[in-house]
Amino acid sequence: MSELTEHRHPDPKVGPWRVRLTWRQVDGVPECVGLTLLSDNPDDRITDSLLRKLQVSRLIAADRAQLAAHPAPGAGLSTSKRQRYERVAAIYRKALAAGEPPVKAVAAAERLSQAGASALVVRVRQAGFLPPTSSGVASGGA
Repeated sequence: MSELTEHRHPDPKVGPWRVRLTWRQVDGVPECVGLTLLSDNPDDRITDSLLRKLQVSRLIAADRAQLAAHPAPGAGLSTSKRQRYERVAAIYRKALAAGEPPVKAVAAAERLSQAGASALVVRVRQAGFLPPTSSGVASGGA
């Protein structure tokens, strides 16, 4: 699962340049794995001078610090566990939206007992894939 950050240059509000950084969690740490540089002005060209002014390394450092302070759901989980938690969260939200008991839906889909599904949903919530809930009140987020 990747995440994007975007910066405008030279004006932080209107650009015209947009610097987009693509991020992935690698061993629980946000790492920049992609860079896109676009201008809203079709006549603009990428020059050596522009690349120096952008100070991409500073953008990467600032975004990495921000992303590390607010980790994405599942940061530090193995790929298979993260995929399972994403799947369980989707099952839970779908059942909730349909007015069905979400933990029962998770139990059926994952072939678990009610208690096992309930414990799994707690772990999925703790990992950030579902929002916090009040005792006995299902919550699946947006």
